[in-house]
Amino acid sequence: MARKVYKKTDAVNFFTIEKFVMFNEYKVDFPLPYPPERHDFFEFQYVIKGSRTSKIDGKEIVIKPGQYYMVPPGVVHSLFSAEDDTECFIMGFTVLRTEELYMLSSRVMELSEDEKELVAELAEESRECFELMPETSVDSGSRIRDGITKGRVQTLKNRVEIFFIKLIEAQMMESDGKNFISHRMSIDEKVMSFLKTHVTERVTLSRIAEELSLSVPYIRREFTKKYGRGIIDYFIDMKIERAKQLIEETPLNFTQIAEYLSFESESHFSKTFSKRMGMTPGAYLKRIKE
Repeated sequence: MARKVYKKTDAVNFFTIEKFVMFNEYKVDFPLPYPPERHDFFEFQYVIKGSRTSKIDGKEIVIKPGQYYMVPPGVVHSLFSAEDDTECFIMGFTVLRTEELYMLSSRVMELSEDEKELVAELAEESRECFELMPETSVDSGSRIRDGITKGRVQTLKNRVEIFFIKLIEAQMMESDGKNFISHRMSIDEKVMSFLKTHVTERVTLSRIAEELSLSVPYIRREFTKKYGRGIIDYFIDMKIERAKQLIEETPLNFTQIAEYLSFESESHFSKTFSKRMGMTPGAYLKRIKE
């Protein structure tokens, strides 16, 4: 009797959410304009009712009911003005691969009726699974409610992924782009996108190359050709810039900042900061206060 050999097909990770940061469904009933912010995750801004005007990367963007705007990592943005009855739904998250999501970023997009229903379902499910961190907490964003199982969170994760896969594939169809993603961004842009998304983590050239399905010498050469310096050297400067932002805008102490940005220790963070900035974090904080 002939022995059968079963072929195994890889489960494709076309679009994978890595971490949830924030879910927030709210009415705009607070003073405007809201202070500008920037962060290392994607932010999905959807308007349920009314309209909002956001200032994103220096430009005023109006988002109306049924529309959304995807803010990419590292982009400065704020809520500038809104109608009295405006209601919004916000999702913040990081992804393993960023190229696909950039297709939906930096422009106002309209949802179909089916997609609006999906967002409403996601908002309801996220409300049941997550709650905002208390204002007294050092951390911001959302946390899992007590009693919510890992399976429930994964179900929400899968549903959010399916929602964005539908949006991405629809955009690919419009762009006539089975190869749109691969040609849209150059190698140095893909590396830069990866660094921005993972600025709080420890990153190696091997990991970047593996994520982009390229070789280390190739990404090193293409990046250096564009920026005139090494990838990791540039990445450290990105971490220091983020550290400066945290020192200026948050109550985090230096130990917390070092941990958040994945430095080996506070002393390692302080030494690196001093080397790049010509002053210690403490001296930088003192200068800001003065």
